[in-house]
Amino acid sequence: MRLIKSCMAAAVAAALITPTAQAGGFEIPGAGAADLGRGGAWYAKSDTALALRYNPAALARMTSMTMVDVNASLLFYDSCFERSGTYDEHGYGGDVGGAPGSSGSVNTRFPNGPGVAPVGGIDSFNPYHYRGVENPRVCNQTGPGPVPQLAFAMRLPKHEKLAISVGILAPNARGAQRYGNSDGVVETGNPDHPLAPSPTRYIATQVGNLQVFPTIGVAYALHPRLNVGVAFGWGITVVDFASATQAFGGNENFNDDIRTHLKAVDGFVPRINLSVDAAPVDGLRVMAGFQWTQSVDTHGKLTLEPHYYMSDADREVFGARPTVLDNTRLRAGQASVLSFGVNYGLPRKGGVAGEIADGLGTQVFDVELSFNYDLHGRMDSYRVNPGAKDGLPPVVVYGAEIEPPASIEIPKNWKNQYVFRLGGDVNIVPGVFALRAGTWYESSGITPGYAGLDFYLPRRIGATAGATIRIQRFDLTLGYARVFYDDTDYRESGGLVRGNAGTGEATVGNNGLIQAKMNIGSIGLRYHFK
Repeated sequence: MRLIKSCMAAAVAAALITPTAQAGGFEIPGAGAADLGRGGAWYAKSDTALALRYNPAALARMTSMTMVDVNASLLFYDSCFERSGTYDEHGYGGDVGGAPGSSGSVNTRFPNGPGVAPVGGIDSFNPYHYRGVENPRVCNQTGPGPVPQLAFAMRLPKHEKLAISVGILAPNARGAQRYGNSDGVVETGNPDHPLAPSPTRYIATQVGNLQVFPTIGVAYALHPRLNVGVAFGWGITVVDFASATQAFGGNENFNDDIRTHLKAVDGFVPRINLSVDAAPVDGLRVMAGFQWTQSVDTHGKLTLEPHYYMSDADREVFGARPTVLDNTRLRAGQASVLSFGVNYGLPRKGGVAGEIADGLGTQVFDVELSFNYDLHGRMDSYRVNPGAKDGLPPVVVYGAEIEPPASIEIPKNWKNQYVFRLGGDVNIVPGVFALRAGTWYESSGITPGYAGLDFYLPRRIGATAGATIRIQRFDLTLGYARVFYDDTDYRESGGLVRGNAGTGEATVGNNGLIQAKMNIGSIGLRYHFK
């Protein structure tokens, strides 16, 4: 018993020091190891402290008087972008644009390969002089993303109809992405010009969105077969996003690009989760819930670096210097979710197996069908309003001052999505060992033409499996999921996401092929107190 409690304490400590969950994309079903292993079909089952996240009403029927539930997942997200065309073409085939007398006569930070003769005194990769260099396929270069979940729940000893819970919850999503190195530079695979700007630069080169929700919940049993619950989360959101802006709209000469880097923190993003949980007949459970999250609305720092890909010497010639806008406002909508679940469990004969009267101890098996309707349609765009505490300073491009735009709108145009989840447990050794499996289907959230890398929402299908072993009052759970994404191909036509521009209209930046897949491994540690 002492060893079990020591392991539990270590698990709690590990969850608390795990980096904040990365949540740039929308969530993958199954935040905990047990619910991940059954395809996220866990809304009506919700028989642990992690009900705080999905179905707070279920806390009122928790079989243990007190429980702590610690989970940690690793998300291995592979995404790649293959942009059409070459560095001297833009959009769907236009010329690089610009004035060769200025941007065509400068060196860049990309030295030529061995044996490449200078052209016009230029001995680095400049798209005016070295034509036909294809945009390389570039993939996300960040490692696996950890996502922790920690929940503690108890039913009050003198008021057993009432349960309370606290937890630290994070979106089950992968937010950290980087396409190229930290400077947005990629290896081209071309020996003559081995380095170049990332082809993703007009949609995203770096994404580091982090989000976590310290949460408190309460549930009450109105009747032995009917429970209600509510949870309130205090969300903390960190935004770290980098891309390139075209100084002159329609001109993709990367010598003119302005690197834009936005950092912002919103320390209060409230979330409310309401649910009703019922057992109409023995063995059958149903639930309905609604989760609402306030939009992110905060101020941060926007750094603009003109002529970012020029050589340092030529940047000096043109007087290029960073412009810092330290009072820039960001507004970004958050999705609300409607959820429904139906669960059937076949009771085992002979009563409770072991010390704990939960599903593992009282059922032969259970199966659940859950349905979510994700209201993403309210998120038509992200809005950025550049600002500075001491006035709006200009950006210097080729020695001339350009005033930053007063408002930048980043189109998203997401659609509402529906998600079906099917899964269940089979108790191989009642009260000791269970196997589980599941699957889920999610409709596309992409309006045609608007697929992006920061939040990639095509149709997705998941296949999952997992297991739980119980040692006295201690549960160890493992879960695995493979997520399959549809490809999105705008190489020939169809892309509609334009980059940002200092003046005029920028070219289309998502004219390419986007491919992705994800593997998730999760471990859960749970202790049922007497």
